[in-house]
Amino acid sequence: GAQTLAAVERAQAERNEESPPDEVDAAPEPRILTRILVKENGKLFFVKTVDVDWFESESNYVRLHVAKKSYLVRGRMNTLEERLPREQFMRIHRSTIVNLDRIKEVYPWFGGDYIVTLLDGTQLKLSRSYRANLSQKIG
Repeated sequence: GAQTLAAVERAQAERNEESPPDEVDAAPEPRILTRILVKENGKLFFVKTVDVDWFESESNYVRLHVAKKSYLVRGRMNTLEERLPREQFMRIHRSTIVNLDRIKEVYPWFGGDYIVTLLDGTQLKLSRSYRANLSQKIG
């Protein structure tokens, strides 16, 4: 009947939406992102943004690094940067956003760049163009 037809139309509309659930760009209006839907072994689950050590750009995707694991989701770094809590996360390179609570040390490197070492030993490049932002955040 009419209810079945309406249900089918709703299901088709949901399937045809351009933004898949694992996309960091999916929200119509910018709001603070507290969790991100990821897929692993065919299962979907949420990762809290505060649990992410750092984000890495990979073309039209973003890789979340969480402890020893990483997850790839569709989205753009610029959109992600706008939606992450500013007091918790900072862009340190055009392809990297870091969780400020995970930074162990920062030291000078060549050509005005710096190396950011995380608590787990991961080393990330802080480019000159983002250095002033970090200085403001950590004093």
